[in-house]
Amino acid sequence: MTEKTDTFVHEVRSAMEDILRFWTGSMEDPRGGYFGRMTKGGEIDETAPKGVVLNTRILWALSAAYGAVRSNGHLLAATRAKDYIIENFSDHKFGGVYWSLETDNSRLDVRKEAYAQAFAIYSLCEYISATGDESPLNQALNLYAVLEKEMRDRQTGGYVDTLERDWKECPDSGFGSLKSLGVQIHVLEALVSLYELHRTPEVRESLVSLVNVFVDRIFDAETGHLGSKFDREWKPLCRYCSFGHELEASWILLRAAFAAGDIDLVNRTRPVVEALYNSGIAGMQTDGSVIRGVKPDGTVDTDRWWWVQAETVVACMYIWKYTGKEDAARKALRCWNYIKTHFVSDRGEWYRRLNAAGVPYAEDDLVAADKGPYHNTRMCKEVLTILK
Repeated sequence: MTEKTDTFVHEVRSAMEDILRFWTGSMEDPRGGYFGRMTKGGEIDETAPKGVVLNTRILWALSAAYGAVRSNGHLLAATRAKDYIIENFSDHKFGGVYWSLETDNSRLDVRKEAYAQAFAIYSLCEYISATGDESPLNQALNLYAVLEKEMRDRQTGGYVDTLERDWKECPDSGFGSLKSLGVQIHVLEALVSLYELHRTPEVRESLVSLVNVFVDRIFDAETGHLGSKFDREWKPLCRYCSFGHELEASWILLRAAFAAGDIDLVNRTRPVVEALYNSGIAGMQTDGSVIRGVKPDGTVDTDRWWWVQAETVVACMYIWKYTGKEDAARKALRCWNYIKTHFVSDRGEWYRRLNAAGVPYAEDDLVAADKGPYHNTRMCKEVLTILK
């Protein structure tokens, strides 16, 4: 097992370097930030808008890579990415960050998405943690303050998805619901990172409150699954079983409970964590891949998505480390073997989606507004942290 572990660590470290080499070598836009799109064939679309989610995910990945391998190249690229985000995506009038920019860095979509605020906080915190440079902390705290003030629902819990630029109600949410699972997951991971840097009662209260929302509102104890979309009172609007989200939420919830430093919260959360892991890992196939999930009409979505595989590896490693289930470590290795064989492109970045035969879809872009180096780089970081 030691030999397998050493090989796993070596391969993951090399994969991280290949991913970041692709982004810094191919995707930097001389006009600032990063190009917003590359086709599967490697053609850069210089007309694609620049999204805050892609740019903050790139900042997170560069920062995480610097923290793992201490490369000056990663540090310089992370600092440039951080400066670009603060200078161009920040709304100096109403607070928060914009959703997207034109190619000349002027404002395009100015609505306020909780998803975007969360990733801005998360990436700035990772930069601070990796570099020791606390100069962006005030920016992260300001984003947290406006997120809490404008987007947190203090009556029923959680965070609304979307508001207008001036934080007024937005009839078109962009995500099709008032509260969605993905938003709550990413706000939670942002709160964990912020609290690890800035241990105030206010941030801890936000963190604990959202953990409880997952346990009490989002998790369905009867089915063992998470809901996906909800109205303001947490009435389910859509029942879609997403194996990737359940695996991702399992380890983030556990990390959040540990970060809060409350043994009662850990004990309350642990059964939910294990149930989500069991529900999510049910999507693992005999080849080690994990399919996307079950659609609302009951049909199975057999596509393999890049982020689902990455979150599977991390979830398995957490379950192995914190519950002692040895088969979870074996599942992590099986999924990694599938990733390195099928998902890693000859450019180093991963394909978005594969069919049941393990073949990438020709129409899928290699880079898009929602397709960056965050899930796969984070998988690498977590594996290296657990096995160091």
